[in-house]
Amino acid sequence: MNISPNRITGLATGMDTDTMVKNMMKPYQMRMDKMKQDRQIIQWRQEIYRDTLSDINNFKKNYFDVLKTDTYLLSPNTFTGYKSTVSNKIAGENPSVDIETLAGAEAGNYEVEVIKLAKGAGFESKKDAFSSLKRDTKLSTIGFKNEPEKAYSEFKITYNNEEHTIQVDENMTIDKLMDLVKDKTKGSVKLSFSELAQSFKLETVKTGENAELSIDGNLKGLLGMDKREDGKDLDHVVKGENSVAKIKSPGMENFVEVSKETNAFVIDNIKYSLVSKGSNNVSIKKDVDKPLEKIKGFVEKYNEVIEKINNQISEKKQYKFLPLTEEQKSGMKEEEIKKWEDKAKQGLLKGDSNLEDMLSKLRSSFYDGVKEAGISITDLGISTVSDTTKRGKLEINETKLKEALENNPEKVIKLFTKQSDTVKSYNPDMSPSDRDARWKEEGIFQRVNDILLDYTRTTRNSNGKKGVLIEKAGIKGDFSEINNILSTDLRDKDNRIGDMEKKLFDRESGYYRKFAALEKAMNKMNSQSAWLMQQFGGGQS
Repeated sequence: MNISPNRITGLATGMDTDTMVKNMMKPYQMRMDKMKQDRQIIQWRQEIYRDTLSDINNFKKNYFDVLKTDTYLLSPNTFTGYKSTVSNKIAGENPSVDIETLAGAEAGNYEVEVIKLAKGAGFESKKDAFSSLKRDTKLSTIGFKNEPEKAYSEFKITYNNEEHTIQVDENMTIDKLMDLVKDKTKGSVKLSFSELAQSFKLETVKTGENAELSIDGNLKGLLGMDKREDGKDLDHVVKGENSVAKIKSPGMENFVEVSKETNAFVIDNIKYSLVSKGSNNVSIKKDVDKPLEKIKGFVEKYNEVIEKINNQISEKKQYKFLPLTEEQKSGMKEEEIKKWEDKAKQGLLKGDSNLEDMLSKLRSSFYDGVKEAGISITDLGISTVSDTTKRGKLEINETKLKEALENNPEKVIKLFTKQSDTVKSYNPDMSPSDRDARWKEEGIFQRVNDILLDYTRTTRNSNGKKGVLIEKAGIKGDFSEINNILSTDLRDKDNRIGDMEKKLFDRESGYYRKFAALEKAMNKMNSQSAWLMQQFGGGQS
């Protein structure tokens, strides 16, 4: 307690009033210290929870965020590794196709001949139509004029039967016209200009023979797009062109011609991206090293998180190390305070039911069978560590896992990434029966992701509840930071501490008032005694 300043006590009685009041307040101060210690323990628990939440969220972000393409574990492609090489048949020439192998691709040697690239529907300026134009040149320079008595001229672009009317001012620059075409057609048609080639090109973004484009108005002529190189009029409506390639896969004697609307397409789990005309040799080989390393990386990080949580729920609580009072801290060095508080924080989450339940579910996610997977986690050489103090941690037999990836890749993919047919996506409001059906049908990593969402999601279910750990401790940067169970407990403690501080202040002030009254009475009595002594002394003289 803070004693009011400038109190002068004990002059008449000779008593050490401050010490006496302090001793009289000790039982009440001890209650206050206990309440503050309880509050500190709640705050530490919240901090430990939030630290755990941060670890889980970082882990979840690394392995279950679709944007993390290098480590994302919910895609079948993650567990199918290939090494592919592409070479042009003409020595010294760059490959005219790029290859990306997806899950289920057949290894072997392929041949790819690119005959034609897909093009959008478009018009282009005839050769030598312009000279000395720049992107900031005004349209009036190339003969464009506004309509009589109007501040603009109008023309129309029709793309796949969708008409776009564009109003153009003669003072507009080429740059501005390009932006206007893009804006009015919502990006479906692009006007470009090359200062080097001194030519305009108007074309659809979409490629392929189903893309159609036409222009009505004088702009086509002004941009030099109305005549072909032979001087003949261009067609009113132009169409795009499909790409054409010939592909021969392993075991085939003849090429198969493929025509697509785009230059990138997938056939038999191989993505072909056509770059230019040319003939190429393609070699695709299985490579299990990449998926092996990804699984090992996951297990390593998973074990780190599991071990930390295991320590929190199993470490012994240090009952002798309570939070320090301000009076205790005043007599200690900083490093002594830190060592003490580190001890005091141990075991604060011992036996925590939320973390116990989460770990139990995570363990089950690995060992409960996955419907129709045709393989189990032990078949992959993955098992829990035999040391019971490290319950839930995983260990890998690399040789066995590598063999499974080489010999049964489809089964491995199902075991890890299979999606439920009954309940296709995670929903916090799933009924018990839906949860059970989803659990039995989905792959191990899908289960792990679901569990982590149950405990850490910041979105609400139909009852307004967020993830279990979020509801308990909250997380910074979210409304739950102040709206959670432990924060509510802290506010309750703060209110009670405030009330108690007021009562202690009133009690302490009351004690001082009583001692002040005693001093006053003693002063009066001393004055009376002195007067009487003076009177008696005067009579004898």
